[in-house]
Amino acid sequence: MSRSTSILNISVTPEEETQIEELAKSQSTSKSALVREALRVYRLNKNLDVIRDIGNRTATAMAIDSYEDIERIAG
Repeated sequence: MSRSTSILNISVTPEEETQIEELAKSQSTSKSALVREALRVYRLNKNLDVIRDIGNRTATAMAIDSYEDIERIAG
């Protein structure tokens, strides 16, 4: 029977370890669950960065500087 998880060893400072432990305790979760959630949020933020970049490039290409410009284009 194979595991559905893998063990990952990471190095953190003593202060970071304390923060992880305190945050996990305050959230009533495990350190592993906290780190998995942090990874999920990190990936989400990276995806949002890509979406923002596409939006900014599109706005620049279409000369959109304000909501009025959006209304002008959509109108």
